[in-house]
Amino acid sequence: MKQNLKEMHQDRQSSRWRSLFKKYDKAMSEQIESALCLTCSDDLGVRRNGGRLGTRHGPEAILNILGGFAKRAHYPQLEIEEICPLQNEKAQEDFDQNQKQSIDHLKTLPFKNYEKILMLGGGHDHIYPWLMAIDQQSLPQEEIVIINLDAHLDTRNDIHYHSGTPFRQFDQQSSRPFHLWQVGIHSFANPESNYGDFKRAQMRLFEADNTALKQMQQTLAGMKGPLVVLSLDADALNASFMEGVSAVNPSGMTLDYLKEFLDLFGGAKYFGIYEYNPLYDNLSCKGARSLAYLLEQFLTKKKA
Repeated sequence: MKQNLKEMHQDRQSSRWRSLFKKYDKAMSEQIESALCLTCSDDLGVRRNGGRLGTRHGPEAILNILGGFAKRAHYPQLEIEEICPLQNEKAQEDFDQNQKQSIDHLKTLPFKNYEKILMLGGGHDHIYPWLMAIDQQSLPQEEIVIINLDAHLDTRNDIHYHSGTPFRQFDQQSSRPFHLWQVGIHSFANPESNYGDFKRAQMRLFEADNTALKQMQQTLAGMKGPLVVLSLDADALNASFMEGVSAVNPSGMTLDYLKEFLDLFGGAKYFGIYEYNPLYDNLSCKGARSLAYLLEQFLTKKKA
């Protein structure tokens, strides 16, 4: 009986956000002020990287909390599209093929029709197919600027791809040079090989402080129509409120800093959150609540 009650509770939690948000519909995507949320319920890349399994449950946990927030009148209509419908039932050796299928899927989605586009992982490997689709759909003259808030560079030069290699992959496959701004990186968490030998990436490192925020803001202001992609790896966040990750961060970013970051850069069109693992969160789900709060902040910021 106890197990049945637990399953019933999980079903109610799962269905709550599904009843609040709409599934992606190509016809609906042409509505004004709509937002698309791409969910990647898959942690195969994390497994290949030796991380904790469970990030495949991250999108549902975060959306469940977001669905419980009071909806503001100026929210865009949020549509959901699952990019990894097979979840984690894939064979380890199929990872590369799965990434190709994700790229093909993402390229069919009309990004230009949306005011905001979110991505929820899953491992950080899922940003690579997304970047490839953004690269294809953006104009040749647009400068892609990736702002990655993370403890790790995720530019590993390993033989096999995984959640620690997405920016190295994009550097190898991108059709153009791009800017990669890394914020909050820990030197003790990155080998020297992660810092260089790029083909197209122009990588810069920034401290997670107000001075760096101003530097990034001024640099963006000097560019002609930059296309900004925001990426948040949950292990960039302070361990005091983010326990649900593979690498808990004792000196990570605070929510106050992240709110200030989104106040400045939340007008971007693209924002992804990765590596949150609800199986390692606490009973109050403070990690999921913190990430849902950040999504809510992003959704209420008008496009720059």
